[in-house]
Amino acid sequence: MKKTLLYSMLVTGAFLFGCSSAPQTTNPSTTQTETPITSQNPNSTNISSAQVTITEEQAKEIALKEVGSGNVIEFSYDMDDIIPNYDITIVNGTTEYEFEISAVDGSILKRSSEQNPLITNEVKIDEAKVKEIINNQVNGTIVGIKLDRDDYLPVYDVTVVDGTYKYEFEVSAMDGSILSKDQELINQASNINTNQGLNIDQTKAKEIALGQVNSGVIGEFSLDYERGIPVYEITVYEGRTEYEFEISGIDGSIISRSVDTNLD
Repeated sequence: MKKTLLYSMLVTGAFLFGCSSAPQTTNPSTTQTETPITSQNPNSTNISSAQVTITEEQAKEIALKEVGSGNVIEFSYDMDDIIPNYDITIVNGTTEYEFEISAVDGSILKRSSEQNPLITNEVKIDEAKVKEIINNQVNGTIVGIKLDRDDYLPVYDVTVVDGTYKYEFEVSAMDGSILSKDQELINQASNINTNQGLNIDQTKAKEIALGQVNSGVIGEFSLDYERGIPVYEITVYEGRTEYEFEISGIDGSIISRSVDTNLD
């Protein structure tokens, strides 16, 4: 009797072990269902810059229409969650508004407002007037202009470049007075000994850099030697985009290139 019971227990255990170790059948339909939708739809994973239909000016108009009137003091283009959008800050009286506007269809993705009683000074000078003021100060190309605040006073930050210098101006948006001016030497190639294997001159190096963009203006320019090799370091501004190049002074090849698309 005991032998019979022991035999039964052994047979039952072996059967249960065999069931638990049997390979599980994979259901192909279940695997497909668990795959994220975005991986099955390549069109939903990315919105390229080619689909951007709203310009900077249109985005500003949309934001200003929501407020009624005011002044754009901050503006930038960004990519949040792979969706291009504009971040805009507007001051109207003592109220500061912040908008996030889709660059694809112009819809308002986010809006917030904040009361700031310290904002009491109105902007009386527009960008066109500021450019006129700056052009009377220096003969160059304006590559950046931004309305900002300094101790709650509205000011324009303006960047100008010519063949030799970069200038930084701070202009009052209330009366057009120049609050500050900085000047920096940017073309330093003339200070370098150019007799050490230099086959590409300054004009050719600039031509190579400008040929990499649709249209632009030379900003900073210098010639240096890296491990005995002459290298041109060139900055090109194209709208709100800044390009930085390193170009070989021996054969004109582009050693490095970087792009900053959020230039203010």
